[in-house]
Amino acid sequence: MLLGFRVANHRSLRDEQELLLLPADEEHDGYPVPSRTKPLHVAGIFGANASGKTALVDALSFMARMVSGHYDQRSDLFGEIEQIPREPFLLDPVHADEPSSFTVDLLLGGHRYTYGFGVTGTEVVEEWLYLYTPDGTEEVVFEREGQSFSYGTAETDAPELTDVLNVEHNVLLIGVLANAQPAAFRSSAAEALREVRKWFLRRLSNWGQVSPELSRTLTRIEPRLLERLSSLAASADTGIDGYEFTRNEVAERQLTLLESYGSEAADLLPGSARTGRVHFRHRGRTDTYPLDLSAESSGTRAILSLGLAVLQALEHGGTLVVDEFDTSLHSSLSGALIKLFNTPENNPYGAQLVFTSHDTNLLGRIHGHEVLASDEIWLTEKDSSGATSLYPVSSFESADEENRDRRYLVGRYGGVPHLDEAAFLEALRPRGPQARSPRDEETP
Repeated sequence: MLLGFRVANHRSLRDEQELLLLPADEEHDGYPVPSRTKPLHVAGIFGANASGKTALVDALSFMARMVSGHYDQRSDLFGEIEQIPREPFLLDPVHADEPSSFTVDLLLGGHRYTYGFGVTGTEVVEEWLYLYTPDGTEEVVFEREGQSFSYGTAETDAPELTDVLNVEHNVLLIGVLANAQPAAFRSSAAEALREVRKWFLRRLSNWGQVSPELSRTLTRIEPRLLERLSSLAASADTGIDGYEFTRNEVAERQLTLLESYGSEAADLLPGSARTGRVHFRHRGRTDTYPLDLSAESSGTRAILSLGLAVLQALEHGGTLVVDEFDTSLHSSLSGALIKLFNTPENNPYGAQLVFTSHDTNLLGRIHGHEVLASDEIWLTEKDSSGATSLYPVSSFESADEENRDRRYLVGRYGGVPHLDEAAFLEALRPRGPQARSPRDEETP
């Protein structure tokens, strides 16, 4: 589970900012020992347009791409220098050449891991991994400065990873290890790195918009999950009343042939034999009728796409990061999805939801129930130099009082746009020879 994320010098995040998924009463003393750590399941990030909300979730996504090695390296004008596609703070020339740093704190298998790195446009300047045992004992797994690596005392008989792995100046050790033969590395450093990388690859997912591949994705998920997705969409008053899966003719013949070899044979053979198309049935005046996904409204497609991401997170655990959570969703539906993560019977594997939103209704009560606790609400705000600050609502004395949403809108917590109404209207006023003023309309 994600305990915290720190980032500096990424887009508008000039100075180091930290997002914590810990109860407010545990933040003041730092992280509790792993055996007593109880991470939050939800964190909502609110703020004005262009205040840095997306920059924060993009920073975590960039970190994941670096760890996985799935990023596009760029070359300079002569094609000689492979570059790391980072995005430093650009409103101060000093920061263009300074490193960007990214750090996560994770709770995995009863241990806390702190993993991070710093990069410039051309090299990894530092990388580190620390492990904390259930009683809080700290162990250095490894530390890196440029191309110099050192390992903790736990490394005894096993060779140092960098004695046998070629780690280039612009790649992470955690990514290089993934391409090595597992049997060759049984050291504690290798195992710890694999645990952290596994979280990034299998337990961290991002949702930003409806994928153009949604139709194909729906044909590949398990029927029971598709049934739950259909029920979720139906409960959101979309008009959906069930679904049907239609295989194309070739796939149907393939599947029939494969099943003739035994009931389990089809499950062991390529997915092409199970391809088809999913149609959701809609209630009509006298019957239900199937609609292709392309005929669904943008709101319904958003519910299906985001709903699928939520169900998969709840099904397997992990951390789901959603940018613009309220896109095409009514506040009641957004609140219901958030509630799923905070209800143990619906979230048995400890899944987490980190999201950005403009929907101030989520700061208050919906249908009489508080959607978010004060320590689950974070705000972003830019200063006069264009740098973003991130802070929790729980840091305000009035955070737990009634009408939190109204207090936010009137600027009690910051994080709201400062609108110059006169300049705003002037910018939108028609200009040019065809523009006419109200007085012109009155002239006889």
